Amino acid sequence: ADVVVQPYNSVLTLKRLIENADCTVVLDNTALNRIATERLKKATPTLAELNQLVSTIMSGSTSTLRYPGYMNNDLISLISSLIPTPRL
Repeated sequence: ADVVVQPYNSVLTLKRLIENADCTVVLDNTALNRIATERLKKATPTLAELNQLVSTIMSGSTSTLRYPGYMNNDLISLISSLIPTPRL
């Protein structure tokens, strides 16, 4: 972890996310750094480069909302396809 208390921050945030968010995307900083160094050949990726990587991931994940097609044309159907058992 980048910060010693990072796991605690994640756990303590879960209650608020469950109560207030319809969908949450969790990304691992270590995995992002590994992708940037191994795949994108960045020796020491900057925060701007990691943010660009995240924006590319999010853009690709939500592309069905922007382009016509028969699958996931709205946010609700996109979220529903990602959640195997919605909360009752």
